[in-house]
Amino acid sequence: MGIVVTTPASSHDLTTYGLVALELGLADGDTSLQSRIGPLIAEVSDEIARHCGRTFARQTYTETLEGYGDATLYLTHRPIVSVTSVSLDGTAVDAATYSIISANGGQVAALSDGYPGGRWGYTAGYPRYTVVYTAGYILPGNTGENLPPALRRVATEVVVDRHINAGRDTSVTSRSMGDLSVTYSSGAGAAVMIGFPSSVVARLRPFMSRRFA
Repeated sequence: MGIVVTTPASSHDLTTYGLVALELGLADGDTSLQSRIGPLIAEVSDEIARHCGRTFARQTYTETLEGYGDATLYLTHRPIVSVTSVSLDGTAVDAATYSIISANGGQVAALSDGYPGGRWGYTAGYPRYTVVYTAGYILPGNTGENLPPALRRVATEVVVDRHINAGRDTSVTSRSMGDLSVTYSSGAGAAVMIGFPSSVVARLRPFMSRRFA
């Protein structure tokens, strides 16, 4: 199997400066913290994506995969927005013979006479199907945003927490703010150790890749 990103997203940020500024109580249009918050948004968004084992931003992919002789091809990235083409050994498969049956599950079903019940070919362990498709969400700050609000909320809260707790006294061993918590290493000059607490991990679980869920 292999996946190539053919049209990458321009951004992978799961929240925006405006949303974080609102949580911090900044006046509308106050950009005084932009240089600090911007990198935190990118950092937290990347960590959430890596924790969940998936890419959330909408991109176009070319994926090669095996056929198992069953009814469904399972694509890696989701939710599927559209399938541009499917080919077998370089020969196009008729678009009328397959359909997305679960966008969130990454499932493309083979059809029989226009209805589910068909079968994809068995490729004897070799990735001979090639699927070109678009998957992912339109992220915050873009027209038509459809990122799940719960995910956007987690990203916003983690960014706010990291900003508020940056530079705090490292002799403090723990601190909480709502569902978020922070632990500091003891000792003068020790680095601040911040990670996802169990409550945040639980909130991210519905968004994890099938490989990690």
